[in-house]
Amino acid sequence: MQMQSFPTRYRISLLLVSLLIFCTGRLHSQALPTASKNTEYSVFGAYSLVSPDNLNATLNSGVTFGADYTHMFGNFALSVEPRVTFAPGNTVGERTFGGGLRFEYRIKRLIPYVDYVVSYGVITFTHPTDPTYTRDDAYVRSPGIGLDYYLTPRWAVRADYQFEHWTIVPGDTFNPDALSFGVVYRIPFKPYVHY
Repeated sequence: MQMQSFPTRYRISLLLVSLLIFCTGRLHSQALPTASKNTEYSVFGAYSLVSPDNLNATLNSGVTFGADYTHMFGNFALSVEPRVTFAPGNTVGERTFGGGLRFEYRIKRLIPYVDYVVSYGVITFTHPTDPTYTRDDAYVRSPGIGLDYYLTPRWAVRADYQFEHWTIVPGDTFNPDALSFGVVYRIPFKPYVHY
């Protein structure tokens, strides 16, 4: 299959939003309530645009949901993140269910990150050339980057990009990519009190 990636305007828009947020100046309030001094939990939801690796396919609109268990090491943090994506389409539909690790660096309210997600993926064909071949499943590896910006101590907006590598069978792979925009909610926990 031939790779169809996001149009340049989406990539430029993500870069401009990132620069705008980064250049907003110093912010003085604490944006990081936590379950303890070093750990926190959050959930997220996003609208996703998935570009299937298919010459005739258009961008699919979908949703992505997930959660994070995060442990902080100063300004650095490591998260374990389960996530699911549903992106039906007119030609090709995709669903992924998986999880991985996320590494982030905190600059006040701004949190850029990189992640690596491993998933089970299902691809469906709306107009298959072979009527008996309407779906397939795959092992999906997905490196990605993203940016969270905390508007309040608990709520953030997120921009997330994932490059997916689907392996249907050895030697038969394809590479869709996904761009998501959504919100993050940091779950407020009271500090643990030892009696």
